[in-house]
Amino acid sequence: MINCRTYIDESGNTGVNLADKEQPFFVLVSVTIPQGQKEPENTIQSVFNQYKQANQEEFKTRIWIKSSYLRQPLSIIWDNITQNAIDINVVILEKRYMAAALIVNNLFDGAYSDRQDFRWVYDRNLRITTTEDYYNQLSNEELEFAGKTLTQASHDSMEQLYNIVYAHSNHVLLRNMLDSVHKHLDEMVNDINSVLSDRPDLNANVFHAPNITCFAQLGQMVVNQAKDKNYLTEIIFDSEPRLDDLCKYTYDIFQHINDVSIPGAIELSSWKDVAVNFTPSNSKLTPGLLAADVVASSIAYVLNHNVHNNEQPNEYETKVLSYIKQSLANGHLWSIMSNKLNQFFLF
Repeated sequence: MINCRTYIDESGNTGVNLADKEQPFFVLVSVTIPQGQKEPENTIQSVFNQYKQANQEEFKTRIWIKSSYLRQPLSIIWDNITQNAIDINVVILEKRYMAAALIVNNLFDGAYSDRQDFRWVYDRNLRITTTEDYYNQLSNEELEFAGKTLTQASHDSMEQLYNIVYAHSNHVLLRNMLDSVHKHLDEMVNDINSVLSDRPDLNANVFHAPNITCFAQLGQMVVNQAKDKNYLTEIIFDSEPRLDDLCKYTYDIFQHINDVSIPGAIELSSWKDVAVNFTPSNSKLTPGLLAADVVASSIAYVLNHNVHNNEQPNEYETKVLSYIKQSLANGHLWSIMSNKLNQFFLF
């Protein structure tokens, strides 16, 4: 059995702000490398030493990707990472779409309904269709309000959000469900605000941010592939003070669960005896994290510029876009994004 290290880094972190126009996507990436293997670390350091500017002390992907001079050596680094990693996994979250998904996950949860209607919990296609409807109908301002309300809830804001959603609900099926939920809004608010009530040392607002959802999903992908390929791995997370404890809390939860399978609704794998440790670090102490930074920052950049802003891709950006499509096709990419964007990568 091989022992590995899985390096995790993100790009596009705006916390619970789901309406940041400059960073509409959150990207989280894992790069798994056998312990003791010196690539891609050696190539990253070698290329950086050869091409760095006089005042550059450390490698920053977001700087290199903007430079026509540095994109060619960056491409060398990218190729080395993709060739030497055992597994690379990508989670992409379109923040505006997540706000719409939060509406459906909360206001269409049968636990808050007089009708005890759990169709939106168990019927994935209905859940996606309803999310798409609100994604397309609600304005950016309304979705921003939804994101804030469903992560930092109050009775007044929840009542206002309910009225917004109801006004955009044209189908009788949706209105009937919302009618049955209305008198349970306070219960919903209390549940949102009671998350982590047993851990006052943790930030509940940050727990609702995309970061934790994406970390849990990425961890599932890492663990499932480790089981398939028979390796153990240590998770090394690019340290972020507000997130380190919450990610460790999430890691501990998955260490202590059993595998769960509800076809069509949920599939969860225990991380026990597969993800053998969780360590926050930084690229100065752990250079392997630079590999995850290259992939995460490059993907976030092309999503923002070539997909969202429709800019014509250069050679490096074309390579990254092709890799996104390839990862989507081979099961190494998981996304929460609109059907329009999914179609972009499928064709």
